[in-house]
Amino acid sequence: MARYKDEVVQLDKGKRQVEADLATARENYAGLKVELLDSTIARDAMEKAEKKAREDLEKELTCSCSLFDDVDHLKEALREKEDVILQSRKLIEDLWVEKTEMARSYKRIKRANTDLVGVDES
Repeated sequence: MARYKDEVVQLDKGKRQVEADLATARENYAGLKVELLDSTIARDAMEKAEKKAREDLEKELTCSCSLFDDVDHLKEALREKEDVILQSRKLIEDLWVEKTEMARSYKRIKRANTDLVGVDES
C-alpha cells in the first residue's frame, strides 16, 4: 500500500506539473493570440496608411500635371502677347516714319506754294 501511496503522490506531482505546463502553454497561447491580433491591427493600419499615401500621391501628381499644363498654356499666351507687342512697336515705328515723311512732304509743299505765291503762309 505504501508503494501505491508513493505512486499516487508521484502521479499527483506529475498531474500538477502537467496542469502547470498546460496553464503556461495557455498563457503563452493567449499572449501569442494578442500579439497576432496586435500585428494584424498594425498591418491593417499600415496598409490603410499606405493606400492613403498612394492616393494622395496620385492626387498630387494629377495636380502637378495640371499645373504643368497651365504653366505651358500661360507661357504660350505670354509668347503670343509678346509677339503682339513687338508687332505694335513695329507698327508705331512705321507710323513715326510715315509721319516724319508726311511732315517733310508738307514742308516741301509749303515751300513750293511760297515759291509760287511768294507769300509765307505760316
